[in-house]
Parts: sequence; C-alpha cells; structure tokens
Amino acid sequence: MTYKEMAEDVLRYADQRNIEKFTLLGHNMGGKTAMTLSCMHPDRVSSLISLDTAPLSFKTDMKTIKQTIDHLKQINELKIEGKTRKSAMDVISSHFNDVGMSNFISGNLVYDQKTDNKTVKWCVNLDAIINNFDSISGFNDDGSLSPYTGPSLFINGSYSTEKLQNEGTLPDKELLEIYKPLFPDCTVVLIEGAGHFVHNDKPLQVCT
Repeated sequence: MTYKEMAEDVLRYADQRNIEKFTLLGHNMGGKTAMTLSCMHPDRVSSLISLDTAPLSFKTDMKTIKQTIDHLKQINELKIEGKTRKSAMDVISSHFNDVGMSNFISGNLVYDQKTDNKTVKWCVNLDAIINNFDSISGFNDDGSLSPYTGPSLFINGSYSTEKLQNEGTLPDKELLEIYKPLFPDCTVVLIEGAGHFVHNDKPLQVCT
C-alpha cells in the first residue's frame, strides 16, 4: 500500500468512468495520494486541494507513528460490525470524547448490504493501513516525483501546524517554503482555531 499505488487506483477509477480531467481534494492519506497523482499525471489534474497535509515524510518521527498506530488499533478494536449506525456511533463517541475526532471516525461507516442495510461496517481496510504504515508515514522517499505546475491550494489548521512545529515534526519555517518545491503554483491558507480535521473544525471557512 504505497501512495503511488493508491494514486493509480484513483486514476483507474477516473478511466473507468471516462473522466479525462479532474480536480483532486484530499486530507491526510487522501491528501498525499492526491499530491502523488498530481505529480505523476499532471495532464489529468486540473487543480489540487489538500487539507492539513504536508508533502513530507514522517518516517523518523517514531512518537507520532506510535500514537497513530495505537489510535488505529483502538478504532479497529471497537467491533462495530453488526451494529446499527446509532449503536456504532455511540460506541465511537464513548471512546473518543473529541467531537471532531468522533465525527471523523464515524464518517468511515457504511451500511452493510449483506444485512439489508440494517447494520454498518468500516469502509476502510484498517488492518491494511496498520500493516503498511511504514509506507504510509513516508512521502516521495525516493525523490522520483516531478513538480506539479498546475494550481494547488493547501488549507491548514493553525492548531495542528503550531503543534507539529513545536514538536519538531514540521519544519519551523514559512509554510509556503514547504509546498513550493513540488507545487510551485500553490496558495497556502492557515485557518485559525482549526486542528488537523480542519474541515470538521471550520467547515464554513474551508468551503469559502
């Protein structure tokens, strides 16, 4: 499970539906997948929007990696399969007190057709994410991506940006300098009062 593989998955989806050119929007893994696809196939991407995701590798940040894997395992152990949507959401909110985080996790629930849509299941393969996290925590580690020269917009939350800079995970410099090398025609927006789930924390500001 690499970003190049996931980028090709997105491209195949577009090809199957005869979508020749498109705008990409992604957050976290989706953001890095969108960045990778834009750099690999710039002729197919009209523009790129990324939410609170930097084109950086975090493979050496063992503290963040451990915290993320622990959270993923915690989510995987909730055992929501076979529950109604309300019951599943109650279980999630009982383990994650932060409303934004709880809503984000709940957004990965889908109705299970095998039970005539009476119960829910995860729409993501959590085991695959956990088992391939070494690849997921990186980005362009081989330096093979070429710059995407089309228009790109990077929307970041002020809380998460400050937190990562204080921890040393994100370079303490102008955000524009982080994005410019691979995305020279980029605009960077910092939304005050928003964390990593910037679209949940400040949806109106993100949309406008």
